[in-house]
Amino acid sequence: MIVLSGLLALLEINLTLWSSALPTSVLVVLMLGTLGASIVYLNTARRFRKAGRS
Repeated sequence: MIVLSGLLALLEINLTLWSSALPTSVLVVLMLGTLGASIVYLNTARRFRKAGRS
């Protein structure tokens, strides 16, 4: 969540100061990649499993 909020802040600064499409698309891809990786981690890590499941 901290990484996503930092990337969102960078995206907002980028849109405010510079209206270039390339950095914006790079930031969006980084945000989606981070979100995808966190979803995979939450679904596969033993740390987040319920007590009854193995």
